[in-house]
Amino acid sequence: MDHLTNRLEPPLQHILARAAALAATVDTTLWLVGGVVRDLLLELPIGRDIDLAVEGDVTRLAPLLATTLGGTITARHPAFGTATLAVDHWIIDLAQTRTEYYPQPAVLPVVQPAPLTA
Repeated sequence: MDHLTNRLEPPLQHILARAAALAATVDTTLWLVGGVVRDLLLELPIGRDIDLAVEGDVTRLAPLLATTLGGTITARHPAFGTATLAVDHWIIDLAQTRTEYYPQPAVLPVVQPAPLTA
């Protein structure tokens, strides 16, 4: 796995390490998901959009991360457990691990926190 993380730019490695350490202090687990993982596995250039699955409270974590990383919150959607941060030239999307269902067609989902293993 080290050979994959070594392909990340040092500033991004630093951001991810600080984010993981901060998350641990508030009983939260972060998972790197999405395009960065795909690009690492396919040995493609790494983009600037970072997706993190959050097993914990995004509404609590987002402001802490923004402050710690020197970024800003550019969007938050508490009903869906999501937030977006701008940190340097990276966009970090946080999404709470969850289950969701649609009570009817063409309506917004009902979202409930759930562990990643659910």
